[in-house]
Amino acid sequence: MYSGVLCQRLKERYPFVKSRSTDYPVRLLCQALELHPSGYYEWLQRPECQRDKDDKRLLGAIKQFWLESGGHHGYRNLYLDLLEANIPCGRDRVLRLMQQANIKAQRGYNAPKGRYGGKPDIVAANTLNRDFTVAAPNQWWVYG
Repeated sequence: MYSGVLCQRLKERYPFVKSRSTDYPVRLLCQALELHPSGYYEWLQRPECQRDKDDKRLLGAIKQFWLESGGHHGYRNLYLDLLEANIPCGRDRVLRLMQQANIKAQRGYNAPKGRYGGKPDIVAANTLNRDFTVAAPNQWWVYG
């Protein structure tokens, strides 16, 4: 999946223009990202919405609980931690914020990588050469 700036929504492209506006002209950046400069300047003047403020506050709490768990809790356990702390939120919202901040649960163990234990098989020499006809019993023995 390609996650470049051009594939993002407008609300993700405007901060990119703002971060690069000291190095490049705003009109050139807007033209490259297929934005209108007037829309960018209007975005600069717009106050931050309440949902974004709540997301920032919630993300701080998520990071705190994640660090307290030693980095082992995933979004389900962090959601339960937030409910215990009387911080109202939804489980999917916790998942979305963790994905945006690139916070992941660290596994506390190493999973086997396809090699399993046990003794290796003992391969006997092929003395029959696929000739299974015998003249009398007890001439050939097979170990299993």
